[in-house]
Amino acid sequence: MERCFIVQITQKQMQTMTGELGAEVNWMKKIQGEYTEGNRNLAGLLPQHSVNRLDGSVGKPQNTSQSTIFCSLKRIELKVEKNKLHLEEILRHLDHQAGGIQKTRRPLGWPSNFPLENDDCFQEWEKFLCNEKNFDYAVSYFSFVSNCSPSENVRNFLSKVLTNKFAQHFNWVGHGEKRAFRNTLTKKLLYAYPRTPSNSHEEKSMDEATKNWLKLAKARSNYTKRAMK
Repeated sequence: MERCFIVQITQKQMQTMTGELGAEVNWMKKIQGEYTEGNRNLAGLLPQHSVNRLDGSVGKPQNTSQSTIFCSLKRIELKVEKNKLHLEEILRHLDHQAGGIQKTRRPLGWPSNFPLENDDCFQEWEKFLCNEKNFDYAVSYFSFVSNCSPSENVRNFLSKVLTNKFAQHFNWVGHGEKRAFRNTLTKKLLYAYPRTPSNSHEEKSMDEATKNWLKLAKARSNYTKRAMK
């Protein structure tokens, strides 16, 4: 389950990087085709906006076909190298997480099923997290939910821990008869490394994402019911 979820995240990242590279390659092929046929002026194919130089500065498009092709090849080469580094980092993360989870024995009291679906299960889960070693294991176990934006990390984590139906028993501060999620150890786990907000902006973003996820739990639950009919 853990590895499957990691793959879903990394596939999204790789698709984005591959799409960027594909756009560069297609543009380059178009230029080379027109240059070979001699049917068009290459300058007319260049984007009308400014072109980023390799040193990061901005300048006007080149006037010669040779310099245009050379610049394009360099851009593709740099992007390929950048994507290669990203993929290597993702693979190292996958190996580390999969190896660490497999080698660490689950502590006594670890829930038999996620997401949690009732108050009894949640109470046992919170009790389990009171133990420092158990909490550290949970941090390691859920650290794979951490490769997206702060808001996406919140939604991914909460969807793994709470069912939509049970999440309706919570709100952020505990208004009415609902439980205050911000006072739970599960919230502390959500904000634990590597999802720990690095600044006040990220923390606010995670707070708002948590509030919204809990607020929309009933709507998601109703939608699921209708979809299953």
